[in-house]
Amino acid sequence: MKLVISHSDFNHEILYFDEINELLKTEEILLGLNRVQNRNIALLINPISGKRKARALARTVLKPMLKMAKIKYEFFETDSPSYIENWVGQFKEKSFPFSDIICLGGDGLFSQLINVIANHPK
Repeated sequence: MKLVISHSDFNHEILYFDEINELLKTEEILLGLNRVQNRNIALLINPISGKRKARALARTVLKPMLKMAKIKYEFFETDSPSYIENWVGQFKEKSFPFSDIICLGGDGLFSQLINVIANHPK
């Protein structure tokens, strides 16, 4: 499973992990994210990723960390291959409300997101 954390200052962290102990190492990174005011994170989860552990990791680890850091976030769970395209597509007429996106999933979720964003009209 891969966790990609992209900061609005164009820095990013890519962490690969197999167990929850490895994911806990992200706490320091997530707590450091609160340097930007008005941060609002989109937390995108592929629930079947990581032997179906991604949902539980998001709820038991990521959400509590974001709450502890007092960072606003919205939780989005993919449910189909077209989910990311539809999700990004809803922002065509309005500005993108998120300062950052955290993807919890495998290469497929991350690849879909990058491709959809790259092709999205600015």
